[in-house]
Amino acid sequence: MWRIEIARTDDRPKALAMAFSRMPEVDRAATIQRAMTLLANGIWTPDGIWIARDSSRLIGVLIAQPLQGASCLFWLPIAPHDCADALVSAALAWCRTRGCTIAQAFYPPDESAWTAPFLRNGFRYITRLHHLEYDFSLNTEPKPEFATDLRLDSCDPNLPTEFGTTLLQTYEDSLDCPELNGRRSVDEILAGHRGTGTYHPDCWWLARRKDVPIGVLIMTEIVNTTTWELAYVGITPKQRGFGFGRALTLHALAALRERNAQRLTLAVDARNTPARRLYESLGFTETEPLDVVLCFLATTTPT
Repeated sequence: MWRIEIARTDDRPKALAMAFSRMPEVDRAATIQRAMTLLANGIWTPDGIWIARDSSRLIGVLIAQPLQGASCLFWLPIAPHDCADALVSAALAWCRTRGCTIAQAFYPPDESAWTAPFLRNGFRYITRLHHLEYDFSLNTEPKPEFATDLRLDSCDPNLPTEFGTTLLQTYEDSLDCPELNGRRSVDEILAGHRGTGTYHPDCWWLARRKDVPIGVLIMTEIVNTTTWELAYVGITPKQRGFGFGRALTLHALAALRERNAQRLTLAVDARNTPARRLYESLGFTETEPLDVVLCFLATTTPT
């Protein structure tokens, strides 16, 4: 009979090889090595590698890694039917003890058949994210098109309340994963953005119109690359439809040209048609879609 447990040190190479066995072979070895490096550097926690063992034989694996902002990222399990359910259940219970309030998984649409253990354990399908990329070498510099009364100020660490309040306002009636609204505190949201890539506070902007905050722009640098992520662009509800989202995106592109970035990536909800049209009009092209499942957790205290 199999049992569920956290992978021991000597289990990890085999567990990672199994976890990424569905990947194309050309990418698999590099992905496994990257995961081992993340573990060695303390960026990943080894407690998040869950395995199913039948006697001395490894028969299943599930990776779950906590993120900044009280969330946890899950990979699709590799395991027999009932064993996969037990892995997901054990990993979710562990996430709760760590104070995670949201568990999430992203996967290519053609792997949807492997999400059944998630759906049987409280996850639900949310949406499809379209990943877009802007290649600076293929696009000429667009004109800023800024409104004369729009001002962008880099995030002032002495004004976190104003930035956070405006950020929350931009979530109202948002078309980007509205299921997350109200599920996280502003501190958790900000921590999540700070924990993605390399944090550059000068690339967090608060947009004002006639001295009134109307939006935010957040960019992060992807570690050890010349690629950046447009992590968030948000406009408050009453200021939408005036081209300010376009102005903020153009500001992001201009700022990255000065930093000699090669690419800017972003993810946008398939339901957010206005944003998708905006990015495509500026020269962003789609790379790959990923589907999203989420599970909202009630946390528990470790015993």
